[in-house]
Amino acid sequence: MSRRRHKKKPAEEVQLNLAAMLDMAFQLLAFFILTFRPTPIEGHFQMHLPLAVPMTNVEMSPDSSTGGGGGSAFVETLDIMVPGDDNGQATSVTVGRQAVVLGRLTPSSLQQLDRHLRSIFGLQAIPFDRIQIHADKRLHYEELLKIVDICMKQKMPDGKPMRQISFVEMGGTE
Repeated sequence: MSRRRHKKKPAEEVQLNLAAMLDMAFQLLAFFILTFRPTPIEGHFQMHLPLAVPMTNVEMSPDSSTGGGGGSAFVETLDIMVPGDDNGQATSVTVGRQAVVLGRLTPSSLQQLDRHLRSIFGLQAIPFDRIQIHADKRLHYEELLKIVDICMKQKMPDGKPMRQISFVEMGGTE
């Protein structure tokens, strides 16, 4: 017995138009290249902070008040100046007009700043309603956070924690 070989019928070949596929590939490549925008480097960001404007600085005297009562004489903003060097390190900390920390921020200088702020906030005569930190634009964020941590620990004379802390960006030479 002989085996019969069945001849396969020639199938119709599928033709792919490679020119159209290459054209589409180059169009997609050009689109993604032209629309690619890399993200900025993480860890450094430009802060656009509001201008230094006191929220409240109201002076009330007993003869000017309509109620005739006493109450709080005024509310005040406590200003903290933090200049920085070219390396982004704090060079000093000035609270109001008094230099509290001279040199870099160390654990002992941060304790000194904490003690000074506690003595200020313990005074009943001057009720500060917020802290405004004037930070050098060259100052690293880590250095600023050290000071913010100290400010967040402060308590008002009534025992409430200080939560109103704002920032102002200073120029590099102030």
